[in-house]
Amino acid sequence: MDDLMTLVRLVRGGDETALEKLFLALFPKVYGFVARRCPDRASAEIIVSEVWLQTIMTLRQIETDEDVLRSVFRITKSRLAAHDTPAVEQRRTA
Repeated sequence: MDDLMTLVRLVRGGDETALEKLFLALFPKVYGFVARRCPDRASAEIIVSEVWLQTIMTLRQIETDEDVLRSVFRITKSRLAAHDTPAVEQRRTA
């Protein structure tokens, strides 16, 4: 698999295949993190979609593989907080 920064550079250049590969590389980690903190699959999918859109918008600011992961999980935590509901909070503490 391509390293994350190589994929980011290709995406910046308009490579749609690289965009798909980047998504597939990040999706399991992001979805797993979100799903463990959401009350249902629909909520998790909405949040992951929002994370992905915001991640695409921040790709120009990313410099290293570590920045990719750091940025994605910062965005993920932010989106989870924005969707914070009693059901989400209950799931976190269960």
